[in-house]
Amino acid sequence: MTNRGVAIRRLHCPIRLSFQRCKVPDPTTADGDHVFGEGWYLDDERNRSMTRRMCLLFALALLCPAIVSAQSRQAEPAMTGVWTGELNRDGADSATTVTLTLKSDTAGKVIGTVAGLPNPAEVKDGSYDAKTGTLKLSLGKLNEPAVLLVLDGKLVKGTATGTVSGEATGTFRITRQK
Repeated sequence: MTNRGVAIRRLHCPIRLSFQRCKVPDPTTADGDHVFGEGWYLDDERNRSMTRRMCLLFALALLCPAIVSAQSRQAEPAMTGVWTGELNRDGADSATTVTLTLKSDTAGKVIGTVAGLPNPAEVKDGSYDAKTGTLKLSLGKLNEPAVLLVLDGKLVKGTATGTVSGEATGTFRITRQK
């Protein structure tokens, strides 16, 4: 290691501290017996240890946002979001395209609105069990207490499928939009 053109050696260093005071030999003499001066240098072992610590802290700083982001994605309730799909009523010529805007909490309660039915609708009573993936949504006209349709199904990988009962019977399939 050199400092301003002077070779620094670890010779004549009495104690090992993170910074050590050492005698710097005169570079112009071959035997190194003549002392040119004294100086300070950082101990190599401590320097390597510090470098490892800094690399570890840097790696942790890079990983922390990814970990926090992953945890926040897991913490979001499974039913919250916009869902689109179809209700296939028994005896109908074609399926009815619907859009559900749902919000759920961690306890499994689901609320929201439904567009695409003959009248605007809302979720009167909704539940979702994250452990089993079962979903039950009771739908009715906006601002009216009556439940007209019940969607009973299961959620698997962002798609809920199941049966429709109530004023109409059939099946449904809705997929969460990203």
